[in-house]
Amino acid sequence: MPQPAKRLLTLAECSCCRKVLKCTVNINCKFNGLANSHCRLNFAQCKHSNKNLALVSGHCAGMTPGFLPILSASEPACAGSSYQQTANETEPAVDKLNLSKHISSSFNEEINEVRNHVMAMGGLIEQQLNNALMAIANADAELAQLVIDTDLKVNDWELQIDKECTSIIVKRQPAASDLRLIMAIMKTIADLERIGDETRRIARVALESFNSEQQDLLVNLDNLGRHVGQMLHDVLDAFARMDVETALLVHKEDKKVDREYEAITRQLMTYMIEDPRSIPKVMNVLWSARSLERIGDRCKNLAEYIIFFVKGKVVRHSSAEQLEQEARS
Repeated sequence: MPQPAKRLLTLAECSCCRKVLKCTVNINCKFNGLANSHCRLNFAQCKHSNKNLALVSGHCAGMTPGFLPILSASEPACAGSSYQQTANETEPAVDKLNLSKHISSSFNEEINEVRNHVMAMGGLIEQQLNNALMAIANADAELAQLVIDTDLKVNDWELQIDKECTSIIVKRQPAASDLRLIMAIMKTIADLERIGDETRRIARVALESFNSEQQDLLVNLDNLGRHVGQMLHDVLDAFARMDVETALLVHKEDKKVDREYEAITRQLMTYMIEDPRSIPKVMNVLWSARSLERIGDRCKNLAEYIIFFVKGKVVRHSSAEQLEQEARS
């Protein structure tokens, strides 16, 4: 009987230098005998030891809690797949835009380091959102407090990345796609930091106590949270690969999130009318739903920054039809 698949995380630390690694490539694979069609095989290289590292990452059905350790490139993690991918198979969009082909190798390292830090910040926020939703579902006040406390790390990431981007602008005076990337990153980390703030507000709901009837109100909140969490996951994945098509899909999902939010608002308003004594607690749930809707809006913004970087076109405040036309032109 095959062993259950372990919980696969989007972030891991390099076993050589303990730096956070994330660089996704979509690959269908098998792990521990279970078919996981949504797995992604990650590749990274430790610049201190020059070792090729790989890890499996993603959201797969049948996962159980646990960590998957980083494997060396010589260790086969997935049956039927190989780490030795060709350059064309794994080449991200940023390489096609010649961002890794500067005359100065140190400029390449600075650009790559900033992008890795953005992905590390995004991964932390994604985990924060998952923990906040889990804390609400399980009434786990300790986990909720951890989410609230960890928000300071998100703020630190924003300050650090903003400083790094400013330094690159001053020292390198980037132009064309380099400048667009720096601008997109600076806009991205501002929205990611605000997503972190919204996640902290969501976690505060888990600190409240709800009776059995009020617990039903949290079910729709969890469904909305899972939808928004998938949007965040997809847009971060699109940012890692600068994938315009995925960014467009995320942008379209925001309308569905808005409809779910409106439905939850109507349900909560009806509940408060029927039981005025529940208004204080239900209002906290309502504010959490509002925070989730705002996270969906932030994810839409991130998708627009990806399109701006890849296509060089500002698509903010554009209609859905105009945005799709600009992105595919």
